[in-house]
Amino acid sequence: VIGLGVKTPTGSTTKHGKVFEDGEAVSAVAERSIQPGSGSWDPIFSAYYLQRFQQISAFANGTVRLPSGHDGYDFGTESLINLGASYSMLPGVEAILQFNVRVVGRDQSAEETELFDQNTGGEYVFISPGLRFMVAKDLSLYAFAQLPLYRNVNGGQLTADWSVSTGISYAFRGWQ
Repeated sequence: VIGLGVKTPTGSTTKHGKVFEDGEAVSAVAERSIQPGSGSWDPIFSAYYLQRFQQISAFANGTVRLPSGHDGYDFGTESLINLGASYSMLPGVEAILQFNVRVVGRDQSAEETELFDQNTGGEYVFISPGLRFMVAKDLSLYAFAQLPLYRNVNGGQLTADWSVSTGISYAFRGWQ
């Protein structure tokens, strides 16, 4: 499967926070890297491959998001690669193991070049064990734990020691 998508500019880019100037708290626009929105329309390209071998399914997918920038701020290009396999343990229950690679380029800002150049972007590798439960023919529930195997971030950044993702998946089969 080959895909093309777009990330739309939802979320504010002008949220305020408190900063201290001369010992007094004042309101200021928060830095762009922590705003809830990016303000940009970004094209997304993806590819997905699945191969079944009786009770085992192997998959690979890759995604690239190319940020277009907004108001003098450009988020770094983001690339994702996921490789994994699932094993049908019981009818309707699959164990899944995947490796996730995420590479994010450095952000660039016309206003604060040094700060964002040093403290954004990085490379990450995770192992993600999980389970999928089929609740109907094309409907499933899933849960993953994502554990870091490798992290190399530029400068000082917040990172998580682990994360959990849950979701619902529905397979549309209109073009068969």
